[in-house]
Amino acid sequence: MTGNVNQRLASFEKKFMGALDGVNLFLFVLLIILASLQVSFRYLFFAPLPWTEELSRFFLVWVAFLGAASVTRRKLHILVDYLVSKMPLRANRIIGKILYLLGIAFMASVLWGSIIMMEDAWPVHLGSIPWLSVSFLYLGAVIGSAIMLFYLILHLRRGASFLPPELETAPPENAGQRGEVILTWLFLIVLLLLIFVGLPIALSMGATTLIAVAFKRGIGDIPHTMMAQRMVYGVNSFPLLAIPFFLLVGRLMNIGGITDRIYTFCSVLIGHVRGGLAHVNIMGSMIFAGMTGSAVSDAVGLGQMEIKAMTDQGYDRKFAAATTAASATIGPIIPPSIPMVLYGVLGNVSVGALFIGGIIPGVLMGLFMMAVVATVAKRRGFPLQKRATLGQIIRAIYRAVFPLLSPVILIGGIWGGIFTPTEAGVVAVLYSILLGLVIYREMNFRGLLRMLKEALDDTSILLFIIAAASVYGWFIARYQISTSIVEQMLAISKDPMVFLFIVNLLLLVVGCIMESLAAINILTPILLPVAASLGIDPVHFGLVMVLNLMIGLITPPVGMVLYAVQRVAGINFDDLVKAVAIYYIPLMLVLFMITVFPPLVTWLPSTILTK
Repeated sequence: MTGNVNQRLASFEKKFMGALDGVNLFLFVLLIILASLQVSFRYLFFAPLPWTEELSRFFLVWVAFLGAASVTRRKLHILVDYLVSKMPLRANRIIGKILYLLGIAFMASVLWGSIIMMEDAWPVHLGSIPWLSVSFLYLGAVIGSAIMLFYLILHLRRGASFLPPELETAPPENAGQRGEVILTWLFLIVLLLLIFVGLPIALSMGATTLIAVAFKRGIGDIPHTMMAQRMVYGVNSFPLLAIPFFLLVGRLMNIGGITDRIYTFCSVLIGHVRGGLAHVNIMGSMIFAGMTGSAVSDAVGLGQMEIKAMTDQGYDRKFAAATTAASATIGPIIPPSIPMVLYGVLGNVSVGALFIGGIIPGVLMGLFMMAVVATVAKRRGFPLQKRATLGQIIRAIYRAVFPLLSPVILIGGIWGGIFTPTEAGVVAVLYSILLGLVIYREMNFRGLLRMLKEALDDTSILLFIIAAASVYGWFIARYQISTSIVEQMLAISKDPMVFLFIVNLLLLVVGCIMESLAAINILTPILLPVAASLGIDPVHFGLVMVLNLMIGLITPPVGMVLYAVQRVAGINFDDLVKAVAIYYIPLMLVLFMITVFPPLVTWLPSTILTK
């Protein structure tokens, strides 16, 4: 009897979550349609629709919370699993129970605050949509938080860890100097401890804030409504709409016949020189970078094709994989860039200026990597490819002309002030669908639906981290954590260059042990005020920060690009790490150059965007 009941409950749960995922996918598609409408009416009919932006942000909140519930059920949240995956099973489960209790406490606070805010916001309506109450904005948070809470409790009862199954605003309050220092160190130590023992990044930030607020104000005086409000409005942002669009573009290009055309184009141009296919690998990444803004998308999208082509021509598989991994770090430097969007939103820095500022460093990264390839190719005697004929070059250009126009349209549009970075993401999605479905006809609706689902998962994970980071940022501002850190860091040195080198060392270490977007969420509210107090340009600081963390993507133990390329190449992880080490030289050289010579970053945006 009990077995039948459990089976029925499991069947109901599966159907319910399937329906919920369907609703969330519908909202995600609706989000794309609304943003497309806004761009179309603004630039084709010169009559922008103000309600499309508000409704898009409205749906973005729902996607964030409903998606977070879905990824909680499947345990897909981003976490640092290097330590916890190596713990004995018993210790893993004990720590897992503690972490689940912290996650449950945080989500219970958010749920309770969302319910109160939903009641309080009923009389308030969206400006351009008078029939839609702001309460419905919080309804998404209520539903998502409740389902998350349910699954956190369910996982706790099952004794599971957070690892996937296969891995089993008020004015600041004044306080005494001693109290500020204690609170600052409590805040940072608890956060790092929770992250390193395996609590997902988003829940680590939320739980740390909850613990610190309880320490400061007492358990009975936790501002649940403020925490819910900060989370909701943390993702209720038009610039953040760029993130799902650029995530989707990377996936669409992989199935739309675009990546192979880019690769062939690069191959006929420079494939005949010594080490030519490695040069093609890097050049392809530089072009692909102008479309997606994601290092992992670059590594997965071009990686399989590049590694196979290089090994078929007699290149060492480890070197082919290392070149693919290293060149993928160019993706978030040459615009567009998802990390720069996030940094710009968190730091209130012009995303357009960040995008333009990344062009010169990105090109330098590619050229310096090519210099390494030329040296290695000569020493190892890599094979030469037959020079392409004029006819082959013309055919490759003809096949690649539309994909090559994509970075021109995106970068040129932002450069010329024609559209915003968010609108550039919309244009990129529409252009990719047009190429894949209509022009090349290599994409079908089933493949498109699969890519939408995968992009929705990625979007939900990142947006929930951003929502939690908003609560975390509120606490930093309210209790003057950043002020305390500024004072302590300035006590070491007030020289901007010394500070930048300290930041470089810090971020290189952080990049080894933490996912890059999570690090940007955590460190931007802390480090940017210090940089600003020293007169460091926020665009310059943003590029230094992002490049440091991109180096972390190919640095063990966490390096996400390393794991992506390892799966594609089918080689030993340690062998890949050894092979990629030679590419640290050009990356470190570019990092040093943009650190000590800021005009490499700031000259182009200051010249272009001030005209």
